[in-house]
Amino acid sequence: MIRHLMRMRRAARLATALPSKELLLAEIGRHAGPDGRIVRADPLPAIVVAVLAAIVAAWRHQAGEDGQALAALLVVLLAGGLPVAAFAARRRFIDTVLGQAAMLDRGLSAVQRDGRALWRDWRERFPDFERGDESQSIDRLVEGEWTDEAGRPHTMACYRFSWVEVQHSSRTDADGKQHDETQRTTHYRHGVVVSLSPPLTLAVSEVRKPKMPVAWSTASIEFGERWRVGAASEMQAARLLTPSVVQTFVETGRHFRALDLHFAGEQGCISFSDDDLLARADARQRTDRLDDLRWRVRSTATMPKLEALTTLLRTLCDAADGLQPRAEPAPPIPNRKAFP
Repeated sequence: MIRHLMRMRRAARLATALPSKELLLAEIGRHAGPDGRIVRADPLPAIVVAVLAAIVAAWRHQAGEDGQALAALLVVLLAGGLPVAAFAARRRFIDTVLGQAAMLDRGLSAVQRDGRALWRDWRERFPDFERGDESQSIDRLVEGEWTDEAGRPHTMACYRFSWVEVQHSSRTDADGKQHDETQRTTHYRHGVVVSLSPPLTLAVSEVRKPKMPVAWSTASIEFGERWRVGAASEMQAARLLTPSVVQTFVETGRHFRALDLHFAGEQGCISFSDDDLLARADARQRTDRLDDLRWRVRSTATMPKLEALTTLLRTLCDAADGLQPRAEPAPPIPNRKAFP
């Protein structure tokens, strides 16, 4: 049981680093059972040990040996928890394989960076990182690319931002003594930092007042009830937030909670409180059948939230391109036949 548990955990860690679907399929094949499923641990030995330990615990308790009874109860808990841990490790391996296959479809890969230094860099450019009292860090990062309507590639970094809020309080007990207490709470926020060309200055947020020179409102009631908008100028906001762009915001917002978008120049940050940006559409369809797993790895998985976010980025990129000044066409060359 313990050997199976450790094997599944090592396999899950290995699957996150495999660079191709062929290697993922080979890793699945290594853990195939004779019944056509991912091999599972036999829980019978652990159940037998738990039952025997429970009998010993009851016997030693009746004999007055509570210390030995407590030790036997600990054995019961350990033996009973092993099948659950083994099942969870096996499930994690299957989910990891499917998640890695979906990331390979889109050229995404997990990278290791100095989370504290990266947070300080992004805090200088994006106001959404101005949170917390201590321990601010980017503790998870996935990098890749997205393409606009013209097929031009742009960088994308999917992150998880963590910080700690510190609250100080004091209370007075029954004897009149005052006690100071400190409570630390860890919070998380997720999002993407992307590049955008041509440059754009825009902020749309439902969690804060945008730090932009001009506030703007649209005619859409659904949009206005949820988001506040800031832009570089009223003319830019009017030309940028066309009805089609506003409708794209409304449709994208249905996929996310606490959405905050801030673009300044050629980089932008879109943050939210959801933790499943890279989740597959079929993530809840759990299976351990080998043929089904192989089919799902080979097929291209849909990732609804990432695709909705990419659609929004493409719409903004196209709208920003429409704001750029167009070069005057060259005057036509006169035709010699037009002169006598």
